[in-house]
Amino acid sequence: MRAGRYVKQPEHYRAFIPAPLPPDPPIQVDSELTKVLSDADRALGRLDGVATMLPSPDLFVAMYVRLPNRGDTEHTGRRAGIRNQRRR
Repeated sequence: MRAGRYVKQPEHYRAFIPAPLPPDPPIQVDSELTKVLSDADRALGRLDGVATMLPSPDLFVAMYVRLPNRGDTEHTGRRAGIRNQRRR
């Protein structure tokens, strides 16, 4: 893949590792690329506009952020129930 590659991580997710810069061969900027970049820029502007209407953007983002486990259960293969988590 020209842009980079996905590498499986020990925590069972894939991380995107970008290719070194500058790209080889160099990127050719043509009218098609300009249109795609313009569409992406417009979509980011819409997303930014919607974010201003959220009562708490931090709370919204927090729903999608994976927090580390509070114990060592991932390393030992044990599962920790909710009661075990509250005792810590």
